[in-house]
Amino acid sequence: MDIVKLSFGQILACCIFFSGTVAALEDKGAVRSGGDNEQLRYDPEKCKEDAEGMVYFSVRDAVFKVSYKDLVSIRGMSAESRSNLPKRRDQAEQEGCPGNPLWGKGFLILYRYQDTREDKAVEAKNVVSLHIIASSREGFGLQRVNESGFERIRKSYGDCDRSIVGLISCRKPTTEKSLAGDMEISGYQTSLKHYGTPLGEKLTVLCTGPSVSPSRGRACRVDYKLEENINVSYEFYRQDVPMSSFLEFDRALRGYIEAARVKNYIWAK
Repeated sequence: MDIVKLSFGQILACCIFFSGTVAALEDKGAVRSGGDNEQLRYDPEKCKEDAEGMVYFSVRDAVFKVSYKDLVSIRGMSAESRSNLPKRRDQAEQEGCPGNPLWGKGFLILYRYQDTREDKAVEAKNVVSLHIIASSREGFGLQRVNESGFERIRKSYGDCDRSIVGLISCRKPTTEKSLAGDMEISGYQTSLKHYGTPLGEKLTVLCTGPSVSPSRGRACRVDYKLEENINVSYEFYRQDVPMSSFLEFDRALRGYIEAARVKNYIWAK
């Protein structure tokens, strides 16, 4: 199995929140970013317990399992942080097996979703790069940055409406066709009576780039706390996920994460 590293451009495009070198889990090999970019190999068929084609990974003490083909990259962590992790049941087994989940500060997963668009004239990619990140109680990732960006658009331009159920939509007015539609600079925020983050805050979507696809428009970013010590982050394009379908999309994504979580995982005593 070859170890394949992401190019610098790929890192900027899909792994921008990761610092250092990140590499892809392609086929059954990966490199975990960190001081010496540790090489990893994983074959679910070699696990002592039946992994069912899944790779197991831990975000702090929460364990998840996804298809090993969908785990793209791993961000390492310091030795000090590792010393606080729960003890694995079988540290001699290959990492990624049920008895020895992969460790890391963050994991990039390919979330494959069902296309719910009414207008399917443009083919949707149907894949979102989903980041699941270990955090602290005070660490909100880019959630507060998104909230500030939404407030800047709202206060600077005042062009807001509630045309989408459950969302306040604000945008930068423009007369240039090249900056309209899916290229529009805009922000969205949920009404709490309709939807919010798992911790009861408004969920903010910021569509300001800098990732821009000529065929799909400007990228939209979402970041929030899934729970006290776990953050989620992802990007999407409005041609793939229209804002009229966004609440349904995010709800399904949370369902996917919940289904991937290994309930009552048993650590070593």
